[in-house]
Amino acid sequence: MKCYKCGNDIEDNLECPFCGYINKEEKKKNIRANDSKTDYSNNGKKNAKYENDKVSNKVINVICKILCYMQAAFSIMMALVCFALEKTFFPFISWSIVALAFIPKIKQIIISKISKIKKWIIPIRIILIILAMIIFIANLSQIYEDEWVSNNGMSVKLKDNIAVVVEDGVEYHGNYKTQYVDGVTNINITTENKIFKFYFTYNNDIIEFYYMKDNEKIYLVPKVKKSTYTYIESEKK
Repeated sequence: MKCYKCGNDIEDNLECPFCGYINKEEKKKNIRANDSKTDYSNNGKKNAKYENDKVSNKVINVICKILCYMQAAFSIMMALVCFALEKTFFPFISWSIVALAFIPKIKQIIISKISKIKKWIIPIRIILIILAMIIFIANLSQIYEDEWVSNNGMSVKLKDNIAVVVEDGVEYHGNYKTQYVDGVTNINITTENKIFKFYFTYNNDIIEFYYMKDNEKIYLVPKVKKSTYTYIESEKK
């Protein structure tokens, strides 16, 4: 290699030891040559890595889409269950929103309209599922809020933690609290003169609501029965 300024042989040095000139142009050529060699030698590896990543991303996208459609189908089923249980508004609407949020095509439309929401899609979906479950459970737990009557003249009316119990012709007013134990909802009613304890179970649209008196079950059914449910009115013998 020769110096561009004085023409002396400077071997591979960029700075000429004779005149002190720094051969910048040659430096640039060397850098470009090295870059070209590096790119060329690694080109095959980069292409192979790119293809592998591309296949992996496709597999992940397919799995994600399948899971999304499964969740959408489950949400639609839950919405129909809510409709059948005559708890149509809030549970039905919440599960319907979840179903829409998990349909990939709907997601793409939302992202195209609001691009900033893309990074929040997963947290939003999780929150919607949690809210739908809470609303669903809250509505199921209120099935016992009704006016119940028995064959012996006993009745109880439950609504918003307020209870009115009629036993032997005497009317009692008070409040109630619930406790869920081993699949049974215990309804503890405290009135000014007496404490009552009712038991409520719900399983596969079969409802059992009773009061224990002298070790005997006194069954109660709603004053206006709902066709959706089957009510147990006496002990099986």
